[in-house]
Amino acid sequence: MAGLDFYDLEGNLLAFIGPGGVGGVLQFSESGGWRLHTAGSVVWDAFHQAAFRNFRAEHVSADDVRARGILLPTVPEMPPEKPWSSNFRSSLPLKDVPRALRLKLEAAGQITVHLVLEEDLYESALGDGRFLYPAAVFWELEKARKFALPTPQMSRTLRDVRLRVDRSRRELHADLAIEMFEHYSLNDILRLLGTAP
Repeated sequence: MAGLDFYDLEGNLLAFIGPGGVGGVLQFSESGGWRLHTAGSVVWDAFHQAAFRNFRAEHVSADDVRARGILLPTVPEMPPEKPWSSNFRSSLPLKDVPRALRLKLEAAGQITVHLVLEEDLYESALGDGRFLYPAAVFWELEKARKFALPTPQMSRTLRDVRLRVDRSRRELHADLAIEMFEHYSLNDILRLLGTAP
């Protein structure tokens, strides 16, 4: 079927849309039929990495899908690709921010903190995919730079994140410039700030 590439990923029947799945992926279930996961979503990323980066999926033909008694999906009209950063929370009501942090942030109005992301090189090479997770957040740039030095097992990336208080809406916003494979949210930053030196 033009436009679709079928794969079996450990019992999950998938139909990647377009070359290399760049248009999204359809996931089949007995109870719900074909469900679309747009390109740029977390679920799409997990399936995409498993199939095309880690080669854990077995390519199957449209005839194999039909032989299972499953109707082939039609290629859906694709919504625009979802920006990767939209998968992660970037604002919170101020009432949900721990009190000590909230007071400091409200007094400053806005402040830049320094986030260090870690990538387990072994896991990226031989595991389920490439993922960069938050390891630490620092108030001071020099401490963050020192912590961010790579090790043989870990690659570390430094990100500056501006936190700003919207007093009229009583919200805290983070300017997150999350790139593909990075997994963090405002919640992670606040959790790590609670223990930041």
